[in-house]
Amino acid sequence: MRSLCWVAVPLLALAACTSDGNPSRPAIRVYDGGPTAKPSNAATWGHSDMGKPFAFVDQVGDLSVTLFGSSSCPYVVSKVGIINSHHVRLAVRDLEGMCTADYAPTTSVIRLDDRTDVTADLRVDIPMPFGEIRFTVHPAD
Repeated sequence: MRSLCWVAVPLLALAACTSDGNPSRPAIRVYDGGPTAKPSNAATWGHSDMGKPFAFVDQVGDLSVTLFGSSSCPYVVSKVGIINSHHVRLAVRDLEGMCTADYAPTTSVIRLDDRTDVTADLRVDIPMPFGEIRFTVHPAD
């Protein structure tokens, strides 16, 4: 079943498979790149000149997270943990296998449930292989 999940489905469906092959749907949309214009409420992290991860909440309350890495093995949100109404912890995974040595953005859009309050600042923590990313995301304008 796992090999079927890894081989037979297109990339968007692949982003929704967990390591054991069971479907998980925290990201309602995953796409290459970032938004065409970074919203004014976007929170950034880090000091890279090559591209900084960022996150924002849109007008309907969805959380968008743009992370950078290999375009053939992108980091995508695989799990959402709700700490409290103003704090979420996201798990990410990258696709395994041969990865290109490029540096490209990939965006995961997450539909937050009613346990989160997107009308106030939202803390977003993302453990990554190189350390933890922490954002404070402001409400949509």
